[in-house]
Amino acid sequence: MGTTLDIYLDEYSDQELVDLYTDHSPGAVRRDATHAAIHRASAAAYALERRGYVEQAGTWIHTTHPALRATA
Repeated sequence: MGTTLDIYLDEYSDQELVDLYTDHSPGAVRRDATHAAIHRASAAAYALERRGYVEQAGTWIHTTHPALRATA
């Protein structure tokens, strides 16, 4: 994988990460999706998981924060 510095995406809010993931997630990826777009979706999911979120049927759930769904 290229750089790993963007994996944590600390500058993004939780909601921004959910939106970023949803925009580029496997269900939304088009055949012409770039490697970079797929990498960003993976990085967003990883960052959310590091923050304690788990994805269930399109909703990101946390034990102490409200559940999040994409707004984009």
